[in-house]
Amino acid sequence: MTDEIFGRKNFISNVIWEKKYSPQNDAKWLSDSHDHILAYAKNKEVWRPNLLPRSAEMDKRYKNPDDDSRGQWKPADFSVKTYNATCDYPITLPSGRIVNPPESRCWVSNEAKFHELKFPVLAAHVWFSETHAPWAGRKKSPLLGMHNGVAYYLLYNGILGERSQSGGNVLTSRVLAELPPYDGAKVIYGEWTPFKEDRLRKENIVFKQTPYDVKAR
Repeated sequence: MTDEIFGRKNFISNVIWEKKYSPQNDAKWLSDSHDHILAYAKNKEVWRPNLLPRSAEMDKRYKNPDDDSRGQWKPADFSVKTYNATCDYPITLPSGRIVNPPESRCWVSNEAKFHELKFPVLAAHVWFSETHAPWAGRKKSPLLGMHNGVAYYLLYNGILGERSQSGGNVLTSRVLAELPPYDGAKVIYGEWTPFKEDRLRKENIVFKQTPYDVKAR
């Protein structure tokens, strides 16, 4: 009926409006928690949404602690659910293993931009996602630094010199022995580890897998 009135070519979207936060426990059939709003324009070719200004509460979610010239931001998962074919590509890790985005998702950046990532950039992302502070490191070391009694490491092929040109991003006993020592809690980012949970607990390590556990801006 609305197509006949406004014309199918002027259909904008089916807006889902959440009208209830909690489910209706006393619903006779199904608990209806949202309504459908069919949005049409008088002339879709010239219509543009009348956006509301951002509220102070919304702005609180974004910060710029590292003085990024692009403005305020917040960390996010390296994969996104809004699919874009240009961001759906396999990533070949230095070990030769190939990883793809999780099912029905894609990476946050396209392939060309991803390959621009160098160790300092990746290290800065890892450090900030964990500490919410800018990374002050300059030298290429797997130990990014200590924060609140926790040491943060980033494994990367070649990071330990010639000893790790291949496999340096895999947490093995050999690689662990080569890392700058720290007796306290450790968070180690790497491609993979053969260590089981009991070994990780014994070594006081929280292991996080790149790229899936890396938070991006």
